[in-house]
Amino acid sequence: MLDIGVVGDHNLGRRVINLLQPEALGRLNGLFVGLFFLGGAAGAATVGIAWAWGGWIAVCLIGAACGIAALLVDWTGEAM
Repeated sequence: MLDIGVVGDHNLGRRVINLLQPEALGRLNGLFVGLFFLGGAAGAATVGIAWAWGGWIAVCLIGAACGIAALLVDWTGEAM
């Protein structure tokens, strides 16, 4: 179920990006995939350091902190 949710979110995000400027489809796709890769690399590096520092508990705390930060950003953001 988690994998289905991640793939669905990724596809919906790409769809929204592609609808922004259809004439710039290639550039927008490249930017989206590049930023997606950088985010994954940063997350992997952060979790690797957390694992070496404090094991599974540290990894879970990092994940919880990211979830809380996302909620705070959502709550303080403007409605679209």
